[in-house]
Amino acid sequence: MKKNSTFIHNEQGFILPLTLFVAALLILFTGTNIAIYKNEMIITKNEIAQIKIDTLYQIGHTKFLAALDTLNQESGTTSYKLPDGEVSIEYQLQSSDTFKVKFSVNTLDNKLLVITDFISLPTQLHKP
Repeated sequence: MKKNSTFIHNEQGFILPLTLFVAALLILFTGTNIAIYKNEMIITKNEIAQIKIDTLYQIGHTKFLAALDTLNQESGTTSYKLPDGEVSIEYQLQSSDTFKVKFSVNTLDNKLLVITDFISLPTQLHKP
């Protein structure tokens, strides 16, 4: 003869529906937290890539400003290979003290940023 459990009754009892409800809530809670965790990992990866891109842009911009006094051409291209990627800079002299500059930043994981900007020469670099 089968012995009936004292904890879980049949479907008309109270314990089984309550147990199913609690189990469903736990599964829903766990699944939601897993989805949130995956999204946070993607967001973190994108933020790290954005920080690398910003850093590459700033380094390229600074190196270009430092090399402005050695540029004798009115237009040209320069490129800097850095540990996290590459910065290519196309420049063109617009007026006696202003360059139109196009920065192309490419990271090692193929994230690309292109910025077009105008850079004014510092006062000590102005050519007469």
